[in-house]
Amino acid sequence: MEQFKSYLESSQLVETTIKNHIRNLSKIDLELLNGDECALIHYVQEHYTIGSQQKTIITSISKYRNYKNLPREKLMTLLTKANNDSTKIQQKKNDERIIPDINDVKSLMDAYYKKGMWREYVVMYLLIHLQTRNLDLVATVTHDKGELDNETNWLYVRKNDIVFIRNKYKTKSCYGSKKDVIVNKKFYHAVGSLPELLRPNENLHRSIGKITGNISETTMMKLSVSENNNVNGLVKIAKNRGTSLDLISTNYNCT
Repeated sequence: MEQFKSYLESSQLVETTIKNHIRNLSKIDLELLNGDECALIHYVQEHYTIGSQQKTIITSISKYRNYKNLPREKLMTLLTKANNDSTKIQQKKNDERIIPDINDVKSLMDAYYKKGMWREYVVMYLLIHLQTRNLDLVATVTHDKGELDNETNWLYVRKNDIVFIRNKYKTKSCYGSKKDVIVNKKFYHAVGSLPELLRPNENLHRSIGKITGNISETTMMKLSVSENNNVNGLVKIAKNRGTSLDLISTNYNCT
């Protein structure tokens, strides 16, 4: 392990980071560290919790096995998952700590309209008024009914309204395709100025976070539940989102 420490020092890592890596690896048998990659992964999954703990230990293991020129492709795949899990867990903790004021969120939406930021306005509108999930917002704008299919999410611009058609969303297998007719002058103008909303190949969490000021769609949902916390309001939200009242009560109760 002393040679590994020298290797880390030669990589110009700060002293604290080096000490952390050595300390992390001291908890694992050396034979296991040098052995079968799958057995090592099994050990990590069994002894370290999902998220930041797995992220920390896998990072140290990966550096060691890179130094020893040992296979680590599967470990790197697990590290990517651990990174994603850690981000989601932290985001959830942040969401639970901070519930923003709905009036501030609506003011941001209005500001986007005034600035002619049509995509941002439409995303905010759908999150606030239809309680959409991120995937719902991957949608194409069309003025031609003949372009519509059963696979794509559409914002179909008609003479006096917009039809928001969701063919791709989380609970389609339970609720089928969803169609919402939206009659709103500002929304109509904004959608009519766009070729599309969000693209399928972009990082939806990042894109929507940038638009909302790092408010996740989960927190936006909680805001809607808090603002419409009555039977009729919750029934409407459940229909908009494509979910059940039981799930709303379990996952989005802000009280």
